[in-house]
Amino acid sequence: MKRHGVLKREKAMTDRHEMLDVITRSTVCRLGLVDGNEPYIVPLCFGYLDDVLYFHAGERGRKLSVIERNDRVCVEFDVDTAVVAGDEPCSWTMRYRSVVGFGRASLVTGYDEKQRALAVIMDHYSAVKSNYLFPRDRVEKTRIIRIDIEYLTGKKSGC
Repeated sequence: MKRHGVLKREKAMTDRHEMLDVITRSTVCRLGLVDGNEPYIVPLCFGYLDDVLYFHAGERGRKLSVIERNDRVCVEFDVDTAVVAGDEPCSWTMRYRSVVGFGRASLVTGYDEKQRALAVIMDHYSAVKSNYLFPRDRVEKTRIIRIDIEYLTGKKSGC
């Protein structure tokens, strides 16, 4: 697995199944983009399936225009977060498991693929998997962002 930077060995999460558990248990994905020379992060609802993330968006917006200019993205997920109090101020710490992914974004244009992406998003949040019926006019108006994940890194502390 490709890596950027160096993780402290004791905090590195290297097991892919553990990283996927973090993704599937997360309720929010933070999408990181680069708008010119300025970083831009957006918290989003998402769906994940087979190293692909899906997000829904309105017809226009900053994240869509940024992706059209620069498809390189970063995503972040975290679970099991808690402050761990210490005996003195400098001994406090955090408990967490987090995953950062890197990849490329594209916009889904086909009606059938949009429906599949929306179903993946619904499956992420719903306890009951279903054959969802999405109104055609809503699907046609909805923009879907697809992130093809190239690699993941993970980190944990106190877990």
